[in-house]
Amino acid sequence: MNWGEIKSLVKLAIGNRTDLDTQIILAINNGYLDLISILEIPDQFNRHKKLTLDFPELDQNFRTTLSDILIVNSGTVSVTNGSVTVTSNTIATSLGGVWNNTVRAKDRFSTDGGVTKFEISGVTKGTDGLTGDSLQLKTAYTGTTDSAAVYQITGFPDTRSQPTGTIFIKRVINKTLNQRLEKTSIEFVEKQGFVSRGKPTHYVRESTEIVLFPPPDDAYTIRVSVRRKPVILQSSTSDTLVPEIDSSWHMGIVSAAEYHLFKDVLGEENNAALSKQYFQQYLRERIGLNAAEKPDERWVLKPHPDLLK
Repeated sequence: MNWGEIKSLVKLAIGNRTDLDTQIILAINNGYLDLISILEIPDQFNRHKKLTLDFPELDQNFRTTLSDILIVNSGTVSVTNGSVTVTSNTIATSLGGVWNNTVRAKDRFSTDGGVTKFEISGVTKGTDGLTGDSLQLKTAYTGTTDSAAVYQITGFPDTRSQPTGTIFIKRVINKTLNQRLEKTSIEFVEKQGFVSRGKPTHYVRESTEIVLFPPPDDAYTIRVSVRRKPVILQSSTSDTLVPEIDSSWHMGIVSAAEYHLFKDVLGEENNAALSKQYFQQYLRERIGLNAAEKPDERWVLKPHPDLLK
């Protein structure tokens, strides 16, 4: 059953009204998340059911283009105490500037041999023949103002964005070497300083990124297995797309959505009670078909409490 068919069935339950399209989408999403979270509760109805959402193992190719951890220290720079902008004194040309092709966000800038490092948030190429490249620092420069400071930029471990909606990472495997990476913290990485590049042995989840440590010394294919939120229905979602949960559970989305519409939108308690009764009977029948299966992980989602009473 696709999203268009689910919307049609839910709309049919309220007499095919056309003035509640936004509320119908919200009710479908609430019912969808209710169903998913209920299936992750152990011993629900004295049975178990493993969630059938697809949690893809995504391959991501990590590769460093840098030969060493020291990226660049050529020329001098202009720095100002209290400013987040650093400007190279080397004029950019049509072939590129000093930094725009080599430096990236999260690299570190220093003017004291690496004692004090400032994280780089961005790089802007200079105007050909007129100005040098500029760096944007994440925090203001605290050193002495200098129009010709000697500097160095060092690399940060390679990073990749996590899949959209990631709740937690289940495992990270280096497929090239057939090795599993250990999870660690960003504090651990920072304490190590900037070590030589090598075969990654650890990973860190930082914000929306996956960080490998030590920085990769070669091209590696990394398989990342995640638990993520489902992709929910949007007003722009094509009707031909289908929910990520197995098709055998799609009618559960419909009945849970009807419950939310009758109770939360229309205030029809009798119809809401009937929808809840059908939903609970549907769950008992469906879960009973796979009673021996147990969930591997726990979700952080919680179903609408009334649906379990």
